Amino acid sequence: MVSQLTALSLQGKPRTTLNVGTLSGGTGVNVLASHDQFGLDVRSNGPAELQMLTVRVEQTIAVAHQEDVHAEIESIGRRLASALLVEHTCVHLAMECIAK
Repeated sequence: MVSQLTALSLQGKPRTTLNVGTLSGGTGVNVLASHDQFGLDVRSNGPAELQMLTVRVEQTIAVAHQEDVHAEIESIGRRLASALLVEHTCVHLAMECIAK
């Protein structure tokens, strides 16, 4: 399932990312795991792109669930899609700090 999720194509603009941050399970090397779990982080600067990627992730997991795999989704946080425009005051202040 992880390989299917990481194979999803992502939007270049606005910036959209998908990251498997943690992966665990099994009882030993070269032993088929009876269980596993992974942490998946999806982010985007665009709300529509974030929603589309979330739906695609959920669809991928639902298909795996139908193929004799028990899959559950637990949301551990929600970040709103966002980006600062180059003209934003915070961007100008950050650029001034970097220049010093």
